[in-house]
Amino acid sequence: MISCLVSLQFLLLVTFVVSFCCVVVSTPTFVVLPRHVVAKSGGTASLHCSAVGHQPLNYWWTRNSQKFSSPNVVFHSNGTLQLVIVATTDAAEYQCFANNSIGSVASNVVDLEIAVLGVFSSRSSPVVSVAHGSYSVLPCNTPTSVPKAAVTWFRDGVIVDLDSRGSKAMMTLEDELVISPADSGASYKCVAENKILNIKKTSDDVFLSLLGMPVIQSLQILYGLEDTQVVLGSTAVFQCIVVNSLVPTIQWRKDGSSSLPSPRIHSDENDRKLVITNAMVSDGGVYKCLSGGKTASARLTVLAPPVIHSGPQDSITAIGATVYLTCNTSGVPTPSVSWFKNGVELSGVATVNTGLVHSLKLTNVHESDNGAYQCRSSNEAGIAFASAAVIVQAFPPTFTQGGKLQSNIIAFRTSATTLPCSAIGSPPPTYKWLFRDLPLVAGSNLQVLQAGSLAIGSVQLKNAGKYTCIATNQKGSIRQSTILAVYTETAFADDVTTVYGLAGDLVVLSCQVRYDSRLYIRVQWTKNELQVKTVVGKVTVSGHDLVFHNVTVGDGGDYDCSVSTQLSAEGRSKNVIRRTVQLLLQEPPSPPQNVEVTSKARTAVLLKWQAPESDGNAKNSLFYFIEYNSSISREFVRSSTQTDARTARISGLHPYVEYQFRVVASNDVGESNPSYLSRAIRTLPDSPTSSPLNLKTLVNPDSPEDSFVVVWGPTPSPGVNGPVVEYHVEYRQENGSKPDSWTRVAVNGSSLNVSLTSLGVYKLYLLRIRVVNSEGVGPWSDEYRALTGELPPFDPPEIERVNALGAYSLRLEFTPPRRDTHNGILRGFKVWYWPNDPAVTQIPADRHELTVSSPQASVAIISNLNPNTKYNLVMVAYNNAGNSPVSLREQQITAEASMEFFQPFAMGEWHSEVTVDNGPLY
Repeated sequence: MISCLVSLQFLLLVTFVVSFCCVVVSTPTFVVLPRHVVAKSGGTASLHCSAVGHQPLNYWWTRNSQKFSSPNVVFHSNGTLQLVIVATTDAAEYQCFANNSIGSVASNVVDLEIAVLGVFSSRSSPVVSVAHGSYSVLPCNTPTSVPKAAVTWFRDGVIVDLDSRGSKAMMTLEDELVISPADSGASYKCVAENKILNIKKTSDDVFLSLLGMPVIQSLQILYGLEDTQVVLGSTAVFQCIVVNSLVPTIQWRKDGSSSLPSPRIHSDENDRKLVITNAMVSDGGVYKCLSGGKTASARLTVLAPPVIHSGPQDSITAIGATVYLTCNTSGVPTPSVSWFKNGVELSGVATVNTGLVHSLKLTNVHESDNGAYQCRSSNEAGIAFASAAVIVQAFPPTFTQGGKLQSNIIAFRTSATTLPCSAIGSPPPTYKWLFRDLPLVAGSNLQVLQAGSLAIGSVQLKNAGKYTCIATNQKGSIRQSTILAVYTETAFADDVTTVYGLAGDLVVLSCQVRYDSRLYIRVQWTKNELQVKTVVGKVTVSGHDLVFHNVTVGDGGDYDCSVSTQLSAEGRSKNVIRRTVQLLLQEPPSPPQNVEVTSKARTAVLLKWQAPESDGNAKNSLFYFIEYNSSISREFVRSSTQTDARTARISGLHPYVEYQFRVVASNDVGESNPSYLSRAIRTLPDSPTSSPLNLKTLVNPDSPEDSFVVVWGPTPSPGVNGPVVEYHVEYRQENGSKPDSWTRVAVNGSSLNVSLTSLGVYKLYLLRIRVVNSEGVGPWSDEYRALTGELPPFDPPEIERVNALGAYSLRLEFTPPRRDTHNGILRGFKVWYWPNDPAVTQIPADRHELTVSSPQASVAIISNLNPNTKYNLVMVAYNNAGNSPVSLREQQITAEASMEFFQPFAMGEWHSEVTVDNGPLY
């Protein structure tokens, strides 16, 4: 670390200016650290290190912790170690040291390895047999290699395709070749290449043999994931090899998420490898590969090399002092810290560790502690250094600038006074005081402080006189003297600094003082640094007081009362006192500012605001009132909340209602105008407390009779209490269903109607509705009764018998349809009849019709018929919606006519009234 640190004590020296005023401290500090090297035997290799610091800088290296030299080794002045011709004996641990006049520092230890590529071991068999349809694993038996060999697989002399989409060949991180499904009729071999030696070696050929009939194997993850550690900024690779599937689908996940969190984390074309580039600490976690219901997982840990955020600082100090060297470092995992002096690790020294901060404590230092100190922070990911110098010096005492005595000192009775006497020296000096040239006897009121000064707890008249301070160490002795004079201190008689008044009042600003009788005083009033001019009848001075007659707003402001004695004229500013008295003319405050809602709940909000520009010169604290209106009512309401703070909680509000707030300030004189309105806010939603209004039904003429449209109005606010999500409409038959057998229909919150279909025909239903918002459901509305529409009756009447009543009438007896088939209000029956004609097979359009308008009837008389004629008869029931199906056809023949009653007629040309027998009720 390079610095020009000068201890305060040296800056204060006079006699040692040349030696110590600008001591340059520059310990060696590495800027280039050596790194691991793999070298080729017979080639050249270099290990680099470089440092900065006070010149000249010298370097040396150790091999296996020992200094060494060799004709084959060149030590360059810039710190580089060069091996001219690398031999196998050069494989060792190396460490660099840098040295200057301050001391020595050591680098990290690194390895130099010799590049080598071994030979392939012989295979036990040239043939690998696997089940037909299964996978095969071909080991490479990669030879020993430094650095690790690059492996390539060949099939019949051609490089095996590992990367294209759908490739069935995969190479594991252990250089094995996996083929799924396995094939036969080809030879395989692997080639290992050492990039440094530029040498390739080839394994023996291996052949695949398939056994048995083809068998479908179940999918499995052959090579799952393994827990991995990588260094920050490097690349991590996970491999997931799935076999027994032609084109397996592989998915990757991290920490249970459905996607990978960063574009730096991606898979290869076949998804077999997951690559994390430029790894960050946040990339650590559990990674999974998933395929065909199978799962494999492993944890990634990203190691962060140590970082020294702030290292030890150079220290120039005196003998006997305590020095702290501090090193603030972090890393993953947490690094360990060790301390070195001149390149040698320290043991048995005092250290203080607090979190990431590690400190070396050197107590009672001497010149033997001089040197270069290093903090080394290391973990599995790397190493970091920081260095500083410690320089210990010895010199005679010299008074510091702040420790020099004035020739004369004034103190005031009962006050605490300190006579300064501070000196620097190495070792630190001791102190002795004289009073009136005699040794001073310390006591409860007189105490010599550790720094040398003399403290007088409560000054009395007897303490006046001559004082002498003497500072001594083994290098010499110095002294200085002063005369202490004691007076009674001038002080104000009261502590009134603020005076209030209303326009037109008589106002007095007081400036009464207590002072030493040996002194005379002078009082002066100023405003804005200008002397106050007196005006008869308006502004006068009475004694030491300033009097305003009929004060006006323009008289308000700060007035300074200055009291001085002759000590002031002699330069003793301690006995000049000043006080500012503020004259405040009161008026109502200005409006508060910047009203803001800081938090909101369902029925309450928190407000804050800024104080008014003017408080109207209030004697007491301002009070604030809060007013608000809402989307329900634009009339302002004053809250019961009254506060002297600039925050308030307003409760009793309605959920999900828009509000605006304003604040009124109040002082002793009156209230301000309201503030500007706050930004409109809406309270948080709550479960509804009201139900929708005006529930009713409408009949759509184009809809089926067993349906109706339910309509309603919006839920009122307050009451809806939130954004409407949906409505629940429930219905049940009033009769024939259990009270709790409701059927529910959910309706989108944007709609105010719903069609109910497939209900019973002409049934009385009970309906109710409630609103659902984002927070819950509201209460049910009152029940509403609604009747569905009519359909024509399902069943016709049943003709029981037909009898002839002579030649011109027939009597028809029938049974009405069951009541549950009426499908509405049964209005009556219709009898259709016509003379029989074998050629007419359908009910003719010119049929005759007899309407029976009584739903209770069971007999009908048909008159004005032709004698001796066979008639066809059918019946229907009818209601408001129409006719029922037609009944079964009946036939009957009228009687022959007697001559005396015979009256010729033409069929269909004459008619008579129809007689209807109401019959019994059914």
